[in-house]
Amino acid sequence: MRASGHFRFTREALVHSRERGAADRIVGMAFSLGPLTVLLEDGMTEEDLGLARLKEVAAKALGDREVGWFMCYRIRLGIK
Repeated sequence: MRASGHFRFTREALVHSRERGAADRIVGMAFSLGPLTVLLEDGMTEEDLGLARLKEVAAKALGDREVGWFMCYRIRLGIK
C-alpha cells in the first residue's frame, strides 16, 4: 500500500479475538478459506486436501466439547 503512492499514511495493526468452538467449528473455518473452496470447485476432493483427516482428528480430539482459542488478524489501514 505504501509503495503504491496512493496513500499519505499507512499502518499495519495486529489484533486478536477470543473464540470458542467444537470440532465442527474448526472444520467449518477451514472450509471458509477462499483458496480451499476454489480447489474443491476445481474437482479436488476433501481427501486430496486433507479435510477428511482434519474432520477425523478434530472429532477424536474434541468430540462435542468446546474449547477456547485466539484468532489473530492483520489489518492494513491507508489514508488518502
